[in-house]
Amino acid sequence: MAFDEKSGVAFRVVFDPNLKVANIFNLAAIPDTAFVNAKGVVTQIYSGAIPASQLAKGIANLRAS
Repeated sequence: MAFDEKSGVAFRVVFDPNLKVANIFNLAAIPDTAFVNAKGVVTQIYSGAIPASQLAKGIANLRAS
């Protein structure tokens, strides 16, 4: 069972083994968190382990837009 399934996260987790998406958005850290709005636009990228408060703020901003 994958980590995201075990942890019960309610957001999409993407694995990019060939770095195709990572190269487009210049992602360098593991993990990186990209906030993508309903129109498919990346609104924010957070590099490294994201604190729960920052994750909640990013999700709230997406829901408000």
